[in-house]
Amino acid sequence: MKWTALLWLPLLFAGCGGRPPIPREDLLLRIWLDPARDRIAPGRAFTLRVQRVWREDLVPEHFEEKALEPLVLRLLGKEQRRAGGRVEEVRRYRAWAFTLGEVAVGRIPFRARPAGGGDFLVVHSAPLRLAVVPTLDPADPGPAELPGPPLVPPRFPFAWAAAGAGLLAAVLFALYWVKRKRVPVAPPAPDPRERALSRLARLRTLAAGGEEQVLAFFTEAAAALREFLEEALTACTPQMTTADLLAAPRTAALLAPEQRDFLARFLGRCDLVKFARVGSPAAEREELLAAAESFLRRAPEAAAAAWEEGAEERRAP
Repeated sequence: MKWTALLWLPLLFAGCGGRPPIPREDLLLRIWLDPARDRIAPGRAFTLRVQRVWREDLVPEHFEEKALEPLVLRLLGKEQRRAGGRVEEVRRYRAWAFTLGEVAVGRIPFRARPAGGGDFLVVHSAPLRLAVVPTLDPADPGPAELPGPPLVPPRFPFAWAAAGAGLLAAVLFALYWVKRKRVPVAPPAPDPRERALSRLARLRTLAAGGEEQVLAFFTEAAAALREFLEEALTACTPQMTTADLLAAPRTAALLAPEQRDFLARFLGRCDLVKFARVGSPAAEREELLAAAESFLRRAPEAAAAAWEEGAEERRAP
């Protein structure tokens, strides 16, 4: 007797705390609220369960959650078990209703067909009707809920945005500075004295011989000294003849008598060759070059002062 009682204990515990057996229907669709009730609050979540049962030799259609509209659903879990030639599927949803009054979910069809082919078997769920009622009593709603203090707009995001914009501007400026095409800066103009000396030095490379070479020599020599006088001393203009240059008051003010005498001899000799086509030997040309270079190197202080004065005028806007 004692051993028989011990054998029955597991069966008793299973019967008291176990899950209910699977219904014997070939097809079953049942929908209910857990816990069961027919009144819910708007916007407040409740649990909804959907139970489907079918024979193991049947292939059920997929369950369409859209059939439960106007309820809003979120699937919490799905369980499935087999026993007695049946399959049971239970879906558990978190559900909401947002419309006051009666919410009705009509009869939902559940179809399945034999695995080997054949006609569909169809059953329908019982309609589900819920009353969505407000949680407040319209006759006594209680004190009104007053708004709290006004929210203070955050300041830090704006500060960070301003800092980010400043950083971005700095980066863009740096990229522009690195990549921009630099404009070449023109070198400063050489001193008129140095420029004239350079022009006279190049005349030594001029091939001697024919009349054309001699004419080119004296033309360039005269131009080098006249442009020096025009630019450094502002003592002449391109339109002035040699006589006009020597008679100009500024020439007398800036040059010593011996320097004016040299200019008279040098420019006069150049005029004879250029206009009268008088010949000139190589020795004479070399002597004239040396004398002209000496004149330029000993240009008076007044010439340097005149050049600086003209430079200030050229730099003025």
